[in-house]
Amino acid sequence: MSGLGRSSGIRVDGELMAFTTGIRAVAPDSTPLAQPNLERLAYSRFSRDGNKLICSGSLSPVSGSPAGGGRGRGPARGVNGRVVYEDAGPGLVNVDVQVTANADTALAGTYFFIHLPGAEYSGASAQLLNATPTDQPPAKNRYPGGSARGVRFTSPRRQLEVAFAAPEDIAIKPGRGGQNDGIDVYFPINMGNLTNGQSSHLNFTLKASGDVDKTPVKLTIDPAHPGDSFDGVGGNFRIQSRADPPQVQYNLDHLRVAWGRVNMPLDQWQPNEDNDPLQVTNASQLNAGVREAMEMARTLARRNIPIVISLWSAPRWALSLPRDAPG
Repeated sequence: MSGLGRSSGIRVDGELMAFTTGIRAVAPDSTPLAQPNLERLAYSRFSRDGNKLICSGSLSPVSGSPAGGGRGRGPARGVNGRVVYEDAGPGLVNVDVQVTANADTALAGTYFFIHLPGAEYSGASAQLLNATPTDQPPAKNRYPGGSARGVRFTSPRRQLEVAFAAPEDIAIKPGRGGQNDGIDVYFPINMGNLTNGQSSHLNFTLKASGDVDKTPVKLTIDPAHPGDSFDGVGGNFRIQSRADPPQVQYNLDHLRVAWGRVNMPLDQWQPNEDNDPLQVTNASQLNAGVREAMEMARTLARRNIPIVISLWSAPRWALSLPRDAPG
């Protein structure tokens, strides 16, 4: 599981049974699969509790129109998400998902997604488990979908089963490039709008199995070509929250930091082209973010740690942008 709330699969006897998961809030003017690779929790927090991996963060509703990029200043008002993956045995994971609105939010719904890669599931079959009877058979060359207690995907080398405690609406579609691009399956956590304080909850299990490559590994070492030396740890020392300084100090005190990256917030250093940033500095009006970045660079320099300075934001006057570019 990544810090964004995504899972990359389940290991069975050390072998990765690969698939990806995520949560998506969908805007009213869109469809669940309108844009790829947006199943993520922003401004996320990640923790462990025994056999549980827990991630929580912010969900911004995804529209069918192109999304604006860039880094925000903090979680937007809307929907928060929380996902818990619990190791329940060999190849078995319990998943608990909750979404909560911190403001009235217009939505088509929030969904949990699973993508099965084409390399493992090309041509796989899909079987609904304990499905609710329907008079509408699945369309030709399409996977079944509908209300069921789960679904089982089977390919020559892999099997993945999703199981619910009660029937849930399940949608199954070929990947965007057709069946060779894998399979997308998704099901709702809630449908429609959320009001401030409203929560929706879903619990299910994922069970993976498949061939395990137990071929002995053969390792050859050539002492005549030793490769690159290990200088030490590289660190990202961009100060973004109050929790960062103690972590920075711990890394500097306990790790061999060979390189350090710091931020240079030029948009805060000289927001107006006609202003002299040195005069602001001499008048003790230096922006707090700029001060923290420069003090961090000074700390690394005093320890003789080489510094990489990265720019995330430049002042508007220093950019040449198309007229229709987002802010």
